[in-house]
Amino acid sequence: LAVLGPLERPVTARTLDNLGHLLRREGELVEALEYHERALALRIRALSRDGWITVRQSGLSQSFYNLALAWRAMDDAAGARAYFERTLDRLEPALGPQQADVAHILADLAVYDAKAFAEIATVAKGKLAA
Repeated sequence: LAVLGPLERPVTARTLDNLGHLLRREGELVEALEYHERALALRIRALSRDGWITVRQSGLSQSFYNLALAWRAMDDAAGARAYFERTLDRLEPALGPQQADVAHILADLAVYDAKAFAEIATVAKGKLAA
């Protein structure tokens, strides 16, 4: 990580998340979770330092989603659901309920929540009718 330069740079958070993905795929779930948490912490510090930036620029929703995947891989439904909900709370107001990324999160959340399942069905019907 020292090669990346200052730890406050966005590329460092992306790299930490990528390392977390690799570790999750290798079955190193606790370590993967730690890398995703470090990425989230960097993004939160950058957001508080840089002020308002767009949802996509901040990377917060990506960090929340990565943490949801890590908790799901650890078979922790409560942890996964909490981070899927945080992802949805961040993306839906910014992108709208019909956006593909929002529908994807709803589909992930539907595994844990009947209300999310109903919402994804409504989104899917809207996409088919269009």
